[in-house]
Amino acid sequence: MKKIIKRILITLSFAFLSLIIVSAISFIISRWFPGDPVLPYLPEGTFTSEEYEAIRHQLGLDQPIIIQYFIYLFNMLSGVWGYSISISPENFAFFLIIESVPKTIFLLILPIFLGLILGFLLGDYSLKFDSRKANRILQIISILGFVIPIGLLTLSYQIFLILGNPIVELVILWIPLTISIMALTVLLSRMYLINLFKGGEEKRSAIIFVLLIGITYGILYGFLIRIEMTYSFGGIGELLYHALVNADFYVINGIIFLTLGCLPVFIIFVLFSFYLLGVNKMAKK
Repeated sequence: MKKIIKRILITLSFAFLSLIIVSAISFIISRWFPGDPVLPYLPEGTFTSEEYEAIRHQLGLDQPIIIQYFIYLFNMLSGVWGYSISISPENFAFFLIIESVPKTIFLLILPIFLGLILGFLLGDYSLKFDSRKANRILQIISILGFVIPIGLLTLSYQIFLILGNPIVELVILWIPLTISIMALTVLLSRMYLINLFKGGEEKRSAIIFVLLIGITYGILYGFLIRIEMTYSFGGIGELLYHALVNADFYVINGIIFLTLGCLPVFIIFVLFSFYLLGVNKMAKK
């Protein structure tokens, strides 16, 4: 019973710490987002400086920075993400973002599962195989996994335009994503296991591995944006691109907050997946 309570407390502590870190980072970088948080609340056309300052005061932007942070945190947690000013004027940014999320999830779910399983198996095999040449070939394949999907984007886009079949088009989108996730997983599993086999401390190895997962998340997110932009998929990556181009402050702010909030979930998912696939058992041999 004590162990269960301890695990629950650890999980809750991790969730709370993740929330504070994610919200703090999101709040800090929001200071440099393009666009003005006051403009969506002002009337169209001309407005006076008094009207501008009144809205600024209403939003709490004239308060000390710590007060602004807590206002920001409360608004983000309660779904008050502001209004879109350019993509969909006068519509809530929250609903614009939530509408795009299912498309991105649908695009990612199969490539993530396939990429993790195939990448883990290749990473495991490369460490168990004694031949240096075979091992080197697997390393080269994993590195090419970063380059090949970029080339596939151009080729598959032409096929995408010719075929016009929704199922085939979706498969075409899945292929480069699966390859890139598989390549990243191969490198992750190799780095983690090699570090443990060399006698590295388990806690230190776990920290390094978590950092690598975070880097992987950033790489995949960038690749996802490129895919959605190329194919006009209508997911969260494409929405972020248009928000940046059009300086839509609240849409950018909401997407960045959601993206950073998904990072701890992604880390836990990958760690749990590796545990199920046997990384932990292999490391103890």
